[in-house]
Amino acid sequence: MAEVIPGRISLAGLRKVLQLLLAEDVSIRDLAFILEAILDQSGDEPETLAEGCRRALRDSLILPYADEEKVIEAVLLNSDEVGETVKRACEQLEARGMYAIVVTSPEARRAVKAQLPADAIVLSRAEIPPGYSLRPVAIES
Repeated sequence: MAEVIPGRISLAGLRKVLQLLLAEDVSIRDLAFILEAILDQSGDEPETLAEGCRRALRDSLILPYADEEKVIEAVLLNSDEVGETVKRACEQLEARGMYAIVVTSPEARRAVKAQLPADAIVLSRAEIPPGYSLRPVAIES
């Protein structure tokens, strides 16, 4: 713990990282793993560290969204602009009783999340573990 606080991040910074993870329903139960993920990163901004923690937690992060064949149905977004096609596709997924999932680049993930309703799930391609595949329900460039 001393390696991380205050050596790597302040207590306030760690609190912010944990708040960012919780705000997106990412479990912080494995705090030791989260602290390891923070140690393994080079950045020091809480937002950057939280994104790195999400990637490190990817195996557990995507479990609720994958079917038994490890397939995730999602809207694929190739930019950081959310258009009407994405919003309609998310609404259609929800109408079918499915999660509204959008997959985009790691760099665009936070910007895309900010443009969608709070209950939309936005994953980066870096958060999809090996062995899992995406089934596009819509693609927007």
